[in-house]
Amino acid sequence: MSADEHMTQIRDQLNKLSMIPPFTVRAIDESTQAPRDWFFGGPDTVQALRCLDSTDLSRIRALIGPELVRWQRAAAASKRVWQHHDRVLREWKAAKTLELTTPPAGAEVEEETEAAAGKKDKKKTWKAPTVAVVEATYRVAPEYRTLNVAVERAEETYSVCLGIIDAWQTIGRLLAAK
Repeated sequence: MSADEHMTQIRDQLNKLSMIPPFTVRAIDESTQAPRDWFFGGPDTVQALRCLDSTDLSRIRALIGPELVRWQRAAAASKRVWQHHDRVLREWKAAKTLELTTPPAGAEVEEETEAAAGKKDKKKTWKAPTVAVVEATYRVAPEYRTLNVAVERAEETYSVCLGIIDAWQTIGRLLAAK
């Protein structure tokens, strides 16, 4: 492969990085164990874009290591934030399910006994909701949407970081092959 072809492929990778829409990389705050903004990402955070019009491959080569480390750290932090939001959502769903399937205080529970097998006592009125009813109930709750969107955004940020890492690794392989 010629030097021009290498440079074209490297520019293609850098152009791909320049098309990333702005996003926020978040990290878990050690003191509060809650997500916080770490830095804002997007095309302006890709330092090699300054070299895009340059044919000085040594400048691009010098950026690969630091950029890989930077984005691997960002990916690790993003993954922890994604796992945090996923755990919060699961905990909320479990609490909501318990709330919906626990009989209210003083409620009489509909149940069968061996003595009255097949005959239900008409006085006992509370019956646990079905799984479908429980799922439908929590899916329409405003908190579910908010928590679910947080999970989706965290997953998206993690995926973008992985894409940036892949682009830098591709640039590194292209330069190594030269």
